[in-house]
Amino acid sequence: MASRNRDKQVWFVPKRANVHQMIALLHGIISRKYDGTTWNTSKQDNLNLELKKLGATQSGNKIAPQGMRTLLASLHYLGFVYLDTTTTPTTLRVTKAGYNFYSTHQNDLRPMDKLTKGLTIDYSESVLYQMAKLQITNPIILPHCEDIYVFPFRVTLQMLRTLNYLDMEEIAMFVFHTRDMSEIEYKISEILNFRNLNSKDREHLVNQYKATNIGNLTLKKAPSAGYFMAFCMGTGIMTKSRVDTNGGNKVGAISIKKNMLQWVDELLEFHKNTEIFDFEDNLNLWISYFGNPLRDFPPTLMKINNYVNNELYIEINDSQDNLIDTTIINANDRYFTPIFENENYTINIYNITDGTLIYSNSFISIKHQQFTIDDQLILKGNFVNEKPMFLSYSTLETNRLINEILDHSASKNFSDKMLIKLRLLQTKLGIDKFNDKSLRGAQYEYLFYLLLSQLKNRKIIDEVIWNGKIGNYNLPTQAPGGKTGTPDIIFILNNERYILELTTIKSKSMQFTAEGSSVPDHIKIYQEEYPDVVVKGIFCAPMVHERVHAAMNSILSGYNIPLISISDVELLNILNSESKQELSQKLNSIFN
Repeated sequence: MASRNRDKQVWFVPKRANVHQMIALLHGIISRKYDGTTWNTSKQDNLNLELKKLGATQSGNKIAPQGMRTLLASLHYLGFVYLDTTTTPTTLRVTKAGYNFYSTHQNDLRPMDKLTKGLTIDYSESVLYQMAKLQITNPIILPHCEDIYVFPFRVTLQMLRTLNYLDMEEIAMFVFHTRDMSEIEYKISEILNFRNLNSKDREHLVNQYKATNIGNLTLKKAPSAGYFMAFCMGTGIMTKSRVDTNGGNKVGAISIKKNMLQWVDELLEFHKNTEIFDFEDNLNLWISYFGNPLRDFPPTLMKINNYVNNELYIEINDSQDNLIDTTIINANDRYFTPIFENENYTINIYNITDGTLIYSNSFISIKHQQFTIDDQLILKGNFVNEKPMFLSYSTLETNRLINEILDHSASKNFSDKMLIKLRLLQTKLGIDKFNDKSLRGAQYEYLFYLLLSQLKNRKIIDEVIWNGKIGNYNLPTQAPGGKTGTPDIIFILNNERYILELTTIKSKSMQFTAEGSSVPDHIKIYQEEYPDVVVKGIFCAPMVHERVHAAMNSILSGYNIPLISISDVELLNILNSESKQELSQKLNSIFN
């Protein structure tokens, strides 16, 4: 397992890189039909027996459990298998690349007493291809590696074309610390300077590095630099030797075989414009790229621009008509979705009001694809659309927005307008949000935020900040709650900061339980954070209760922070002002 205090801003390499063992393990997984089944320690033990039968161990006996885990990690690393954590329990899956790897070598796999030089499979074109595609970081190694955006094997090849060889110390101390493809030339210069050190200075620098936690992992204790060299050797295009250092020692090193130099140059030329893609934690997308031998390049982002005043439901399908992405895009907004270059896709756009298709287009993707939705595009769709389009909340005029707030407040869960959107999500995707109390509260916050944003645009208030956010399917999420949470909304008028705390809860007891202590705490914490500003609290709900208000005020009594409790009908009457002066007078009157 990775050390807890491991420096994550360095390349991660599993500490096992034996090609023959990888093929033998894959043989066990496939022959025992473990692909697509639950992964557990029992299966790991069974696969260990499979390795022993094939003699795919150093001693001919079973491997220690930790060794089995690192061997499986090497298959993960190269994208031949992966543990699908999107299922419960976790499922073991073999990728297309894994099946290609196995089919290439399954007839070469022969039982032996133990791993014997000359009888083992030491390299594979499959390993070469996967190493050439490998990107760090990626979702498989994300727990161990972050903020690195390189193709590690290509970095190594590019350095080798200038430096001729790389020794283990150079790989650990410099190559592993390359965090961006733009740093390659700088790292080359660092290595050249390192080679020019006198023996004493080099030895001191190496020992100093080994004394660090990351130096211990990469260069001293089962050095990961050595395992990376083993992965490189598994490609079949490298040679390994021992080179004399300026310190007088011999150190293991790798270099490119002379007959492979042209191939390497062609590979680097082929990928000279290939861009790193930030997969974040999207495991399925990573496997779609790395586990598919037909895809040479990582995905690129397609940008969808919506220039109409309506929210739209969008589906993206691949060439096999598999649904690969869905979203609800807001009016005058943009959305990014990953696609692979030179592949067939279809974009379908739907009217949220009734779920009817209003536009469809199939296309072959290009790098940095852009797709723009405007009124002319919708007209080109040639689909009969009898229902009005779903007007975005962000485009509602003030009076309609106020009515929407009141409809939402008076409803059991959601207004009639919001229910239209939720019905579409249930019909299209099976997402049931009809009884989502958190969404009900978030929508209440969002609508008030939109109203206050209109006041800001009209220069009636100076600023508004909402601590919630818009999430998937253009649905709002609430501001963080609890005693240590943040205020729902802050708006500023004439240098005074109003903390607006909102709830859709109507019951006295439930309102007290949910808001009685958290509301004053949010206001108090905010005042402590900004001691030099005037802070005033507003608690707004469909109906207010004196008991709840009294409890909140008692908590704030020692802090000299005024708090009012007000119904949403009353607050909307106050906010529906035509000027800054009018609003200021209304607010002053309720606080005095």
